[in-house]
Amino acid sequence: MASPSQPIHQLGAMLKKHMGMFDKVPQAIQDSKVAMETQLGAIQVETGLLQADHTKLVAREAEVELTPTSLRSTMMTVQGQLKTLQAKSGNSSCEPRTQRGARDATTSTFGVPREGKGRQRGTLSG
Repeated sequence: MASPSQPIHQLGAMLKKHMGMFDKVPQAIQDSKVAMETQLGAIQVETGLLQADHTKLVAREAEVELTPTSLRSTMMTVQGQLKTLQAKSGNSSCEPRTQRGARDATTSTFGVPREGKGRQRGTLSG
């Protein structure tokens, strides 16, 4: 408090000075509010980006879950085509065929059975 010896106009000046500080409070509150709204906007943008990323991940997960189904479908299609080809060729077994030109020891180049083991030397066949 001011002492009684201080003039009244000094007391008024002090009061005016302190009141000026109170005048700045609403502006400080407004500035703080604008800063918080800006931060909130940034957070909302970041949240939107995260939600978009999440949506992309969920969509990708759905694609990955479909892969076994599509593989199974492809396998069934290939098996159907194989059965069709086997029916056309008259081969109903699923055993693999020998490679073209493959021979064993008892068959000649032209598919004629061999009579003996190997070639005999010194004899002329007539």
